[in-house]
Amino acid sequence: SSSTRISSRAAKRLSWQPDDGKRDGKTKGDIVITGLLTAEVRAERAGGGPGRKYAITVECAAWDDVEQIWQIETATGIVTVPLEE
Repeated sequence: SSSTRISSRAAKRLSWQPDDGKRDGKTKGDIVITGLLTAEVRAERAGGGPGRKYAITVECAAWDDVEQIWQIETATGIVTVPLEE
């Protein structure tokens, strides 16, 4: 009999603004992966520009006992923090 093992995780993170840029509160850790499928993003942002954007990539892998290979798929979601007016 065959079985499939499945694993998912938040694999990558990216911010369009520097982690500790000018006029953004002098804090680091703008985007932090906090669990297998959870992340926290910082809403505070520097005053200029269109707003802050983050990308979070999730990776899902399934083991195929018959083929003896991992089938891996990824998807990326974008989180935006608009400029406050």
